[in-house]
Amino acid sequence: MAISSFIYVTDLKSSLNIPFPITAKRKILTEHIYRKFPGHIEAIQELLQKGPTFREICDDYEEVCSWVESHCRQDGPSSKQCDGARQLIRDLEYEILKALEERL
Repeated sequence: MAISSFIYVTDLKSSLNIPFPITAKRKILTEHIYRKFPGHIEAIQELLQKGPTFREICDDYEEVCSWVESHCRQDGPSSKQCDGARQLIRDLEYEILKALEERL
């Protein structure tokens, strides 16, 4: 099932909100998270069961990672959408890591 929605990312240099389309197919909820945080799989599973906020963060992370994989080439030219998506990934990784640290 394809997702048709937008996340708006604020470009820090220009303070403009850039629409970031979410059209990637849903994958397993934890595919990218487990790859990024392989030493925390049990903690991630526990947090996913306990809190809707953590699930939403993880769902957003998966969607954005899937979109970047399908729309942004690492060796290709930079675009505002890809740059914004990569920044959003870093922000979500920070939130995930913060939740994991609070659990410990």
